[in-house]
Amino acid sequence: MDPNDTKENIFSALAQDTWKEIEDFYLPGTTTYIKKHYNELYNEITGMEKKLNDLSLSTEEGKDTVEQFKETLMVWKKLHLRAVELYRRQKDRGKEKQRSLF
Repeated sequence: MDPNDTKENIFSALAQDTWKEIEDFYLPGTTTYIKKHYNELYNEITGMEKKLNDLSLSTEEGKDTVEQFKETLMVWKKLHLRAVELYRRQKDRGKEKQRSLF
C-alpha cells in the first residue's frame, strides 16, 4: 500500500481484497440460505459489517488502528467462509437425495 493513501483508501482496499478472497469460495444463494436457516450466523456477519464500518470511521478520527480493522476483517471472512461451507453441505445433501431417487 502507498504510504500516502488516506486511511479511508487503506480500509477500502483491505475490505475489497478480503471480499475477493471470499468470492473465490462464495456460492450464489448462500446469504439467503444462511439468513433463513442460520439466523444467528447471519446476524454475526452483519454485526461484523457494522463493526468494520464503525472502525473505519473511528480510525479516521484516530480512535482505533488499522490492525484492529484487519483483525475484524479476518473474523468477517471466517464467518462468511463458515456460511459458504454450511450452504455447500446443504446443496451436496440435496444432490445426494436426487441421485438416490434414480
